[in-house]
Amino acid sequence: MSEKVKAVIMAGGEGTRLLPMTKRMPKPLVPVLNVPVMSHMLRLLAENGIREAAVTLKYRAYDIMDYYKTHSTEGIRLAFFEEEEPLGTAGGVKAAADFLDSDFLVVSGDAVCDISLSEAIRFHQRKEAAATIVTARQKVPLEFGGVVAKQNGEVIRFAEKPSWRRVLSDRVNTGIYVFDRRILSEIPAGFCDFSKDIFPSLVGRGLYAYASDGYWCDIGSLDAYYACNMDALNGSIRGFSVPAQAQSYLSWDADIDPHAYVKGPCIAGTVRIASGAVIEGSILMDGASVGKGAVVRSSILCREAVVGDYAVVKQGSVVGEGAVIGSGSMIERGTRIEAGKIILSEDLILDNRIFSGTEGDIFREFGLAGNVKTELLPPFLSAFGAAAARVLGKKAVFFDDGTASADYVKNLIMSGAISAGAVCLDGGAGFHALSAFSVSYTGSDLGIYVRREDGDIHKIYLLDAYGFSVGMPRMRNLSACMRKEYDISLPETPAKSLDSYGDYLRHLVGCAAPLTGKFAVKDSPCGQAFYAAASLLGAVCETGTKSLAADGYVFVDISDDGELEFSYRSADGGYVMIDRAHATAAIIKSKIAGGESIIYLPVTAPHALVETVRTLGGIVKQYDAQTEIDSEAVAGASGQTWQNDPILLALLYAAELGADRRILYAGEEFALAEKTLTVESAASVIGELAAHGADTENGMLMLNFDDSSVRVTAEDEHTIKLSAEARTPRDAEDALRYAEKGITESVHPL
Repeated sequence: MSEKVKAVIMAGGEGTRLLPMTKRMPKPLVPVLNVPVMSHMLRLLAENGIREAAVTLKYRAYDIMDYYKTHSTEGIRLAFFEEEEPLGTAGGVKAAADFLDSDFLVVSGDAVCDISLSEAIRFHQRKEAAATIVTARQKVPLEFGGVVAKQNGEVIRFAEKPSWRRVLSDRVNTGIYVFDRRILSEIPAGFCDFSKDIFPSLVGRGLYAYASDGYWCDIGSLDAYYACNMDALNGSIRGFSVPAQAQSYLSWDADIDPHAYVKGPCIAGTVRIASGAVIEGSILMDGASVGKGAVVRSSILCREAVVGDYAVVKQGSVVGEGAVIGSGSMIERGTRIEAGKIILSEDLILDNRIFSGTEGDIFREFGLAGNVKTELLPPFLSAFGAAAARVLGKKAVFFDDGTASADYVKNLIMSGAISAGAVCLDGGAGFHALSAFSVSYTGSDLGIYVRREDGDIHKIYLLDAYGFSVGMPRMRNLSACMRKEYDISLPETPAKSLDSYGDYLRHLVGCAAPLTGKFAVKDSPCGQAFYAAASLLGAVCETGTKSLAADGYVFVDISDDGELEFSYRSADGGYVMIDRAHATAAIIKSKIAGGESIIYLPVTAPHALVETVRTLGGIVKQYDAQTEIDSEAVAGASGQTWQNDPILLALLYAAELGADRRILYAGEEFALAEKTLTVESAASVIGELAAHGADTENGMLMLNFDDSSVRVTAEDEHTIKLSAEARTPRDAEDALRYAEKGITESVHPL
């Protein structure tokens, strides 16, 4: 049946994440085993019976058309459609509508796979589907569109480039689709995207997913491109002709001196390698040249790149097309050399921004986390600061936790922001809540707070203008911005010192109420702020431990991560511990009683808080500061500062506690419990649960039982977090055990 099916090859992308490779070469012509990636796709189409294909073009369209005038198309007749303006995936297909007269296949011109397209077509036709998405497994699905389908293949939901918390499946959209021709009537004129504009409207209307177990790789990043070449070399991709046991793949007409040392795995086209040169684990494109005694390790040399005599190119570097590395030059690890650039022997290149293999581990929803000796290196940190200023705005406030290493990291980031033209305010030593307050208080566009964790690991919190963490969508934009060169701005004025601690205390006192009683506070920056504000409000405060609760004190422990605990003796002599969620419930009750009708809650808030608001007659508006960014709900939440500032929340709860020391949360009692599980693939586990009918709530997976629920989220590739909620602590713990048992025994045995 596939003989009647035509294909559309999407080949218009710029491939910015592959720079400098794609500066002078369109992404579809980037070679894998010395053959353009699009040619590999043409071979796969031909093997699956496709005889005609439309090719949609935009970036460097002429290069692609010119290449296939003189190179094989595997017997497929190509019709080129060039876009004057970007049309998106669906818009590009719409432009080729006159070419399509039956069911058709859409593939990417810049992906490598060995998926059986004919099987996908047959699946589509058996289901009589309107559209079929071909999916593949990815253990780390964060850069792709996640697809959740029933066991019969019917698509039920999507998760577009999710954070770990919102991962719903390890099945991702490959960009390979099979369509009934009638789909063209669903596509409006102009820019339109299948994933964002068309597929959501087709859920429940004949949209299916074909679950492929074949190989698929989107060569969208340098790491993915390098890995794809290595996979092809080691025989992991069907259809690639590689000699058995071959350690390297070298073109027959490569000019390699007998005294050169080529250590696999290496891939080289028509290149020249001189005597004494050492090439290890690298990719050398056509026309590349390596001089005598030079060393190239685990790097990429683009077309016509030249590495001079005795030069050294260290691991993870990319030398752009036509670039020249002068004799004796030293190119440090992870360096990008722009196309056509000339590096002299006296030049020292220190640019660790990409192709290091660690970027995916460094970027987090809250900002960055990594080792300052091996990952958060000076060039990376200054590039991060510059990108933050260009993405979020030109006024920034900076804090650290008071340690020397955190101050060092902060200053490197600040230097990058200054070089991008930002006005920087240095708040010195502080804590997270002070940093979040200061961003809004100073009218800044962004804030940075650096905290040292264990050993050399540091966390860098990037805050937006509201004081919220920026979230993965903006972190992706920032990461992409770090790959681009920018003009350096010399500052007209140096960074200014900022002393906002006094203003923060006045803010706390102004938002809180007078206090009575005795409070023991754990000695920490957050505890000291509570101590100072509570003393100003009339309380008697001491620095101490939880044991002081026996002497009539209320013990308060506030962590820099936002956790909160009250410990005290109640009026009847019982020992009480109150966490942040229960303190929040008490303040919700107080705020609604005081006439505040709308309560803003994050999407991760316990159900009990939502029900507390509704039970008391209030209105709940939930938000996700990391994805909604400038929504009305986020703006409203920023006005309820007690929600996001644990120190202010503690002061408000202390006032509500009063002399009788009652348990102050409203409505039914509730309990929370958490546990993490180590698994082989977190995305796979969650995908299996979703496919078997688990519920979703606010984009996260939920297991609902009779009187309890468990939210299941991924923390990273191998860690799942179970967050249980029930009426009693015992019920919450039982829910955790039941969820864990179901996962470990039925879905994903450990």
